[in-house]
Amino acid sequence: MNRFCIRLVATLMLFSAAAWAQAASDIVVIDQGDPAYTVYAGLPADRADDVKAKIAGQRAQVISFKEFADAPVKFIGERIVSDEYAGLRAQEGIVELVRKYPGTPFGITWNGGIAYTRLDYQFAKRQFAAYSKDPDDYRRTRNPDPKTDPVNPVSHLKALLGW
Repeated sequence: MNRFCIRLVATLMLFSAAAWAQAASDIVVIDQGDPAYTVYAGLPADRADDVKAKIAGQRAQVISFKEFADAPVKFIGERIVSDEYAGLRAQEGIVELVRKYPGTPFGITWNGGIAYTRLDYQFAKRQFAAYSKDPDDYRRTRNPDPKTDPVNPVSHLKALLGW
């Protein structure tokens, strides 16, 4: 993960578990600092000013959850370079994950996958580097087996949302 994303996660962790239990995803922080993935995190509205101050000058923005949920193609779909998971509800899933798990960062990867763990983000970076170097070679050598693909949306959506 890039430095801003790490700072974002650290900021999110400053809140107590009790505060998160009462929190809602009123706003969404969108970190577009890495071309391999975009990170989304929902926060309560009272955090907006603090977060805006911390992201000033970064490739990030804060929007209302309603705006985010009403325009998933704009805020999520447009970040997908090559959708390898068409029809697996990744965009809808990101919106629901942000709503259901305030304070937890989730990423949409360049290829339409979902990143949740550090390994997911690292995998997305490696895959994006390979794709950027030679898209045809990437497509020829990519292993499409969902059991070995950590960013396949089905894995995270099933575990976290029961889809």
